[in-house]
Amino acid sequence: MPHYSNEDYSKAVRRISRQIGDVVLGVALGSGGAYAFSHIGVLKVLQENNIPIDVICGSSTGALVAALWAAGFTIEEMERIVKWVGRKLSMFPFTGMSLPFKGFLRARRLENIFKSIFKNRTFYDLKHTLRIVAFDFIRRQAKILEEGSLYKAVAASCAMPGMFEPIKFKKDILLDGGVLNPLPTRILLNYGANKIIAVNITPSREEIIKGYGETRKFHILDFIFGSIETMQREFIAQALKLSDVVIHPDFGGVGGWMEFDKAHEFIEKGVEAARQKIEEVKKLVVS
Repeated sequence: MPHYSNEDYSKAVRRISRQIGDVVLGVALGSGGAYAFSHIGVLKVLQENNIPIDVICGSSTGALVAALWAAGFTIEEMERIVKWVGRKLSMFPFTGMSLPFKGFLRARRLENIFKSIFKNRTFYDLKHTLRIVAFDFIRRQAKILEEGSLYKAVAASCAMPGMFEPIKFKKDILLDGGVLNPLPTRILLNYGANKIIAVNITPSREEIIKGYGETRKFHILDFIFGSIETMQREFIAQALKLSDVVIHPDFGGVGGWMEFDKAHEFIEKGVEAARQKIEEVKKLVVS
């Protein structure tokens, strides 16, 4: 049985009151590898300005940050955790491949990382409303996860095709939520959010070209991820149309999507981007 403080109950009452008053604020945290650590910086600014988040939805590594927030971890705890996760992911070699070959790394390696964070928590144990998006490989459609094991749900949403073998979640075979929902604003809309803040961490074409202008060596996963990212552009364009406020960090000069060891720098980029938009967010909340 989860423990709830008086503050938790007060927040729940306020959330219900907002729902009755037809004001439901949702935050969508997009996919993007290590770039997703910037979501913590965004949440930090929203929290500092007392912005009430009624429901949060994350895709891929955005699902990790969304789950941490929904579980009640503090911003400081979240920062320490993603730095630890970043070190773990940076250390992954291309050994221990799954056989038969389904991905460079076995699913249990990804699951073990998240299990060490979330333990045996389920969606029932969360302090805030959370939705996680994964890709249902068999049905070729989005799968919205809202019950069951939290660490399994996060692992499923982060299981990038080719890098990790699929996650078996109950009877489903699931992969990275960013395949069909790189910015899950529609999910929030379908669950009753009528005011949506989207945190889009996918670089624009211009940002990518500028970044590639610098001397760098490409990795096989750069080609895999870059190709998927290109196919996602139409999904992101549609998602942005459903957003009331879009926060888009500028990662210029920080590093690429695989540089998980630069968590602090990405978080600071999220802080900068959110502060630039905070007045717009405040107007959205009171309107």
